[in-house]
Amino acid sequence: MLGAALPFVFLVENLGGEILRLKLGGTHLCDVMGMELRGMPLRCFFAYNECPRFAAAVEPVFTGPAELDIRLQSNYSGIEPPVLARMILLPLQSASGVIDRAIGAYVTKGPLNHAPYRFEIERTDLHPLYKETAAVTPPPHMDMKPTKVPYLRVLSGGRAG
Repeated sequence: MLGAALPFVFLVENLGGEILRLKLGGTHLCDVMGMELRGMPLRCFFAYNECPRFAAAVEPVFTGPAELDIRLQSNYSGIEPPVLARMILLPLQSASGVIDRAIGAYVTKGPLNHAPYRFEIERTDLHPLYKETAAVTPPPHMDMKPTKVPYLRVLSGGRAG
């Protein structure tokens, strides 16, 4: 199941200011832009006039922290219908406690015939994440005593590679 999502996943590093650099990007993201994206700024997906709006929307992901959900639409070329997209960003905390990376997903709806695509922001939804959450305790029936039955098992039907 997780393997099917990997083409849409990316990892960005916050280098400060408005610079978010793609560390890793799935094949779908490369299809949208028509090239390898490693090392590119995340703003490369956005129309030039949308870059300040994107920078303002993404800043709370690292300072809040917060989850960011962005709905996008490609610039209409007049030749084919616009491509719709959705990007989700989730903050990642380093071992030192600093939130300097984010993991995200980027999906599109519509044919990708003329890469690269640049998108305009239709809507942003920000969902704050709180550090003051209660500690997670397992339910009573899930005592962590060793048993003879393993918790993990090998599932058949996957692709070896």
